[in-house]
Amino acid sequence: MNKYLSILAGLLVIVLLCFRPWLPDFTGKPAGGPCAWPLTYSIEHLDPRFGINAAQLSSALDDVERIWAGPFNQPVLSRTENGQVKVSILFDERQQRSIDQKRVTDQLGQDRRSYEHMVSRRKMLNDRFELENRQYQTDNRKLDQRVGEHNRKITRWNREGNIPDDVIEELETEQKELDRLRARIFSAGKELEKLVDETNALTDRINRFIGETNALADDFNETFVNNDPIRQGEYASQADQRSINIYQFSDLNKLRFVLAHEFGHALGIGHVDSSNSVMYEMTSDDNTTGELRLTRQDREAFLAVCEN
Repeated sequence: MNKYLSILAGLLVIVLLCFRPWLPDFTGKPAGGPCAWPLTYSIEHLDPRFGINAAQLSSALDDVERIWAGPFNQPVLSRTENGQVKVSILFDERQQRSIDQKRVTDQLGQDRRSYEHMVSRRKMLNDRFELENRQYQTDNRKLDQRVGEHNRKITRWNREGNIPDDVIEELETEQKELDRLRARIFSAGKELEKLVDETNALTDRINRFIGETNALADDFNETFVNNDPIRQGEYASQADQRSINIYQFSDLNKLRFVLAHEFGHALGIGHVDSSNSVMYEMTSDDNTTGELRLTRQDREAFLAVCEN
């Protein structure tokens, strides 16, 4: 009897093992569907024109594995030599467009700094002109007063006649001093003219620069902003071939997001409505900046796939 019980117990274990994918896991993770065992993947191709190396791509994929493991605290993705899903980073006109966009963006940023420098320089010239012009006007008034006093002295002595030698010497000394002051004021006037010319030339340059930058910004908006969104990646499943192709990203944060999004599709998850979610249909700064993490909507969509 004990022998038959042992045989039945053995058969029960075999049956349980065979039908494990449809049994609940004591960790709380549904054992059925795409969540029963880790989805394996491998790196098929990395185009060097993206400017990232294999180590950086591996690090991004590690982050993707980590966030999708979060809801169950156990792996749902696993990298192998010959995985079920082939991951490729493919360079085409989409990434070239992204490179061109960054180049123009950097140029606009540099233009902005140049503009601010020129405006700052013009303000400095204006401030200097105001200061020196006030001194120039003050010196001119003082010169006029002294010239008037000097001329009145000469007139008075001319009326009296017989001008003493010491008075003549004094008047000649005053005249020389007035001539030096007049020359200094004349030189200051020339410097003011140079300041005005430099300020006007800088203003003309600023105006031309504004026109050129506005034209560049208009071209940027027409080329990169007012166009349909770029499809940055895709998950494809045909017959026995499954693949994730990434076509465009501007930095490693964006790459992590696009990879996480496409792996979500590979796990059977569709789009969600929350704009800051990994599985939102469009990329934005809400979901591609900062730390890569799943939102409540992402986790609920994943759990729903596993439960079904």
